[in-house]
Order: sequence, then C-alpha cells, then structure tokens
Amino acid sequence: MNVVVSIVFFAISTQAFTIDWFKIKRSDPQFILQFLKNHHDKIVGGEEAEPHSIPYQVGLIISYNEYSSFCGGSLISENTVLTAAHCINGSSNFQVILGAHNINLWEESQQLITSNNYTVHEKWDQNTLQNDIALIHLPTSAKLNEYVQIIRLPSRSETSDFAGKRARVSGWGKASDSATGISPTLRFVNVVVTTNEFCEYWYKGYITEIHICTDGGGGYGACGGDSGGPLVLYEQLIGVASFSVSLGCEVDWPSGYQRVTSHLDWIEDNSDVVIGISSTTTTTTSTPYSYNK
Repeated sequence: MNVVVSIVFFAISTQAFTIDWFKIKRSDPQFILQFLKNHHDKIVGGEEAEPHSIPYQVGLIISYNEYSSFCGGSLISENTVLTAAHCINGSSNFQVILGAHNINLWEESQQLITSNNYTVHEKWDQNTLQNDIALIHLPTSAKLNEYVQIIRLPSRSETSDFAGKRARVSGWGKASDSATGISPTLRFVNVVVTTNEFCEYWYKGYITEIHICTDGGGGYGACGGDSGGPLVLYEQLIGVASFSVSLGCEVDWPSGYQRVTSHLDWIEDNSDVVIGISSTTTTTTSTPYSYNK
C-alpha cells in the first residue's frame, strides 16, 4: 500500500493527577507524526463487560512532571502488572487500580496500589514500535479474590501465530466519538487475529515477528485509553495493546499489539513470573483466572 502512514499509540492523557474523568484530553507526543487528527478513542464496536467478569484487567493513572495519562494493563502475578512501554516510560509514579468496573467510582471491590517501580524493555524503540512492553512492580501484593485475579501467560511451547482466531480486547477507552472522556465502565470487543503479512500490508516497514495484529474490520478494536491492555485468547494473554493509525479507530485498519510469546524470557527475567515449557507447566505466583469464552 503506497500511503504515508501516521501511527498513534493508544494512551490518553490529562493535565492533573487528581482526575476529572470527563475532562481527559489526548496529548500528542513528539514522536508521533500525525497528518490527520480525526481520532476515535474507544474500544470500538464493543460492549460493556459484565461487572468484574475480566478480573485481570488493570487501570493505570500514570503521573509525569506536568501531566498524567491513563492506560490499561494486565495482572500477571500478585506483584506484577504487564503494560505498554509508551505508557510509563519517563513517568514518576502511578496508581494501579485493580478490581474496578466503573472507573469513575470507588467500588468496594477495588484495590488501589501506588508504585514508582517499573521496568521498561531495554530495546523499546518509539520510532519503530519495537518492544513496546513494560512491567510495573507492586510494593504491596494484590489480594486475589473474585474481583482480582491473574491472567495466565502462554507457554514456551505455544508457537501458533493465532491468525484467524477470535480474541478479546478490553479497556476503558472512550465509548463514543463524541465522548469527552474515557468510558466510565469497562468494555470489551471480540476481534479476529490477522497474519503479520496482512498487517504489514497496512503498516509497511513497521511489523515484525514480535507484533500481533487484529483486523479492525467493521471498526472493531482498541483505541485511545486502551494502551497496555490485554488481548486474550483461550484464557491466555497473547497481546499488549500498542498502536493504531491516526486516521481513526473506525477506518478498518488493524490494531497493533506486542506479541506476548515473543517476550516470555524477558518477562521471566524481570519479574516473579515463572513460565513453563508447556501449557501444563506454565505457572505464576498463584492460580490463574479462567474466563468463560
């Protein structure tokens, strides 16, 4: 495809650490070369999740020197959250919200943990979209219960590219084009995983084996505010939400994720997660969550 592509990350920003959710605005980082600011910031084509049906979903309020941003993440152990590097690189601290459904309210199910300890992939490259992955280390262990659970990672024996399979992406990205803030409630959408060859057709020169894409057909997929959030298939985390095209999230372009199976060694080397060779030996610090497909 002979077209100049402008790529945006899924993060969404605000100017204060004390959040007025209805005044959240997007910031445009310098490394994003945008040619059309027609953003559609939401889990597009999705629906509200049943409350607490996705208990591994994490909300992140990330504080920088002059502003704060909102991203998603996944709880992969009692002490570790997996998210996108572009969400937290250069941040000073973040509030980790566990067990939430309505992010605007304080719910009895929620756990709020503040941390300033994180690991960004040492080969994260904001210009090439490579290794957009990071870990947040929790100073206090998450308390696992019916509202807060761990998502299982794939095993090292999992070699499938997952193409043609229907996976699920979730987050609090904006729920409509006209919305002035992120969705107050957690949303999800089922999406089809594409081949990387198909994705490369759209994002010429960007896609490598460490990426995974969903097709975006019908305007379905992740968008602003969903960065770092989970792409899940067969009760396993297979992708970390990363980028889309700046034309908008409803223009049928694929959504881009970091492929979890490409980062298993890095995750294990930098966290308390132990990853087995086969699916029967993959372990974390506690029993992983199984959702109803």
